[in-house]
Amino acid sequence: MTGRKATIVLLAAGGSVRMGRPKQLLPFKGKTLVRHAASEAIAANLGTVVVVTGEMDPLIRESLAGLQVSYAYNPDWQKGIASSIVTGIRAALTPPPGPDAVLLMVADQPAVTEGLLKKIWLNWKESGKPIAASVYDNQAGTPALFAASLFQELLQLEGDTGAKRILKKYQEELCLLAFPEGGLDIDTPNDYELLKQAME
Repeated sequence: MTGRKATIVLLAAGGSVRMGRPKQLLPFKGKTLVRHAASEAIAANLGTVVVVTGEMDPLIRESLAGLQVSYAYNPDWQKGIASSIVTGIRAALTPPPGPDAVLLMVADQPAVTEGLLKKIWLNWKESGKPIAASVYDNQAGTPALFAASLFQELLQLEGDTGAKRILKKYQEELCLLAFPEGGLDIDTPNDYELLKQAME
């Protein structure tokens, strides 16, 4: 790949309380959800892929065995997704100077493909805007790409609101890509059953 480079940060540190079991490790298309997500991230060929782990660190690593990813363990995973974003940004900045952008994605959006990630990247490069994000359910969300100029703001995030605060702050400066399937995520056993039915 030539030109600007990105780091993809795959957030996979959650404890899956509502699911009752680690949703990152649920079977999907012959893989686990997290391996599916990591495989799409690698295939997009945008740059380094960093997987942020937490409670299920050993199992996540086992599930991703053989894939070209690096890991960043978040000891504060119970504090919410913001702590995982901070962990991922710090990992992306090591070694300095870091990438031109970070693309945040989660493990439980099975409709995310390498093609979508590439489109977000290309939209960002062509738009000149600080953020390129997917949009579904009438709001911007992950996957979302943030320019290096926003890294310090991402590092200040706290709690369980993720990057939505930054997306809202810069809503007039977003480059948006329609991703109607983005709302298909896995938070409960019923969500998983609906996913399996949709993919049959």
